[in-house]
This record gives sequence, C-alpha cells and structure tokens, in this order.
Amino acid sequence: MTGPFKGSSSNDQLAAPHAVVVQRLSSKLVAGFGFTGVSGLGSDWRNVQNVPNLVADLGLFGANMSAAYQVSDQLSIGGTFTLGIANLEAGLTDNSANTHQFAISGSVGATYDAGIVVLGLAYKGPLEVEYKNMIETSPDVFSNFTLEQPQEVQFGIATGRGFSDNTIIELDFRYKNWDNADGYSSFWKDQYIYSLGGQHKIGNIYVRAGYSYNSEIAKDSNDLGNAFGEILFVKNPGFGTGTDPTQPPSIPVTPTFLQLAQATIADGHWQQSVSVGLGLEVPQTNIRLDVNTSYAFDGETELGPFHNDGSLFTAGMGLTWSFE
Repeated sequence: MTGPFKGSSSNDQLAAPHAVVVQRLSSKLVAGFGFTGVSGLGSDWRNVQNVPNLVADLGLFGANMSAAYQVSDQLSIGGTFTLGIANLEAGLTDNSANTHQFAISGSVGATYDAGIVVLGLAYKGPLEVEYKNMIETSPDVFSNFTLEQPQEVQFGIATGRGFSDNTIIELDFRYKNWDNADGYSSFWKDQYIYSLGGQHKIGNIYVRAGYSYNSEIAKDSNDLGNAFGEILFVKNPGFGTGTDPTQPPSIPVTPTFLQLAQATIADGHWQQSVSVGLGLEVPQTNIRLDVNTSYAFDGETELGPFHNDGSLFTAGMGLTWSFE
C-alpha cells in the first residue's frame, strides 16, 4: 500500500471542553451532571507522499450523571452513568465514512479516609460504540466497525489528615484492558499507568506538579492477527483508478497492514509525561482559577518496517465557582 515515506500527521490540534455542575442534596449526598471529553484520536497523512489517504478522527464525549454518598465518617461511595456521543473516521478516505453513534457506560468508586492517608478504588465499565456501514470492504459493500473504550481499574493513595494542612501527595495506578476492547485489541495491548502528583498551597495559590509512566501500548508483530476488529478486507485504494487493471478489488488485513495503522492512524506512542499547574483563589469571592500544562514524550518505537515517534503537548484552563 505504500512506498518509502517520511512525514508527520497534519491533524495535530484538538480542543476538549468540559463543564460540570455539582449540587449538595444533603449533608451526606451530592449529585452532579457534566459534559466531558472521554477519548480522541487524530491523524491526517494526506500531505505525505507514498502514503494512501489515511485519516483518523475520533471524538468521543460523555454526558455524565453522577451521585456520591457518605456512608460513614471514613467511607464514601459513588457512581456515574455516561451517555457517550461519538463520531469516527478511521482508515482510507475513499473507503471510510465519518460516522456518528452513541452508547452507554457506567462507573463506580469508593474512597476511605484512614486519617493520615486516603484510599481510593474505582472501576469504569467498557463503552462499546458500533459505527454503522463505516468501512467499504469491497466495491459498494460496507461493513460495521465496533470501537470499544476499555474497562479500567484505578487505585490511588493520597496523604490525608495529620500529614500537612497545605500539601497533598498522591500515587495512582490505572489498568486499561485494551486486549478485550473491540477494535483497539487489533493493535493495542493492556496498559499499566503509574502516576505521582503533588499540590502545595501558599496563601491563596496552589502549586501542582506530576509525573506518569505508561507501559508500551502497541502490540508486537507476532501478536498481530489478520483482522481490524471484525474487518478482514478493505477496498483497494488503487482499484478502478485505471492506472493498473491488475489491481484486486480488495486487499486483506495482514500484520503489516496493522503495523501501518499503528504507525499512522493509531497514535498513543508515548510512555512518560510531566505536568505542572497553578491555581488561584480569587480574594473576596468563591472563585478559583486553574491553569495546567503537560508534555508526553518517550514515544520512539519500531513497528515492523515503520519507525514512529510521537509526543503530546496539552494546556488547560478552568474556572470553579462555588455558590453557598
């Protein structure tokens, strides 16, 4: 499908808005609603010579309804219902549509205040989205494609009462089950994420910093199969162009085909990230302003015949307004 090529994706910017409202219903019960970014992918290789018109564009947002209850002075539990609102294009631009769909998921969690430390445990269920007639597998034959956000387990421990009134340190572990996530499991494997972060308050200013390490996410060549989800063939981008009458109408999905997908339309090739942030409590108000930035790096990897290097820079700004 390709000749020798070198280039960068031209789809390299994305804005993800978040808005959340939380209301205390009683001394022990709170409820909330929010619209947040859940997941996203983005790449565009149409400007690179010797590469087919490969484009990936995933935007997945969640409308979340949540509640939490304080069972005792130490234990609190909570849950969230999520309506996922998604659009996806993933593949060759002449055989893949930009398709919209929705799905539902949920999560549960608990925290336990043990005094000097606070423990947290959460489970997020899978979010399975089936995109109708998305990929043309042979001329004028279209197939559905399922892409499932994986189930996750997260455990955390943070400093609590008796440690420091102005400093919080937190260590988190997160497991993402990509191996059982439809679509993603074709090229990604289970991921383990370790995060360490801290916050220190100086007057009305919060200073924050963090570091995370992600295990390698791309499957090895000997673990790749001959299917992209349930797709075994895709329409040949060279078929019917008139340049070569011997071109077959479809080409099979092979491990090398999936390595091309790993290197182009399936990003995520970074293993370390660092972040810093600042928060400001505006005097004489119930308003807090927060800014943050992070850089993910260490993404150089070999994917069969392809050499890939990825990084990610993010910046965020938020406003929190408490009404009493």
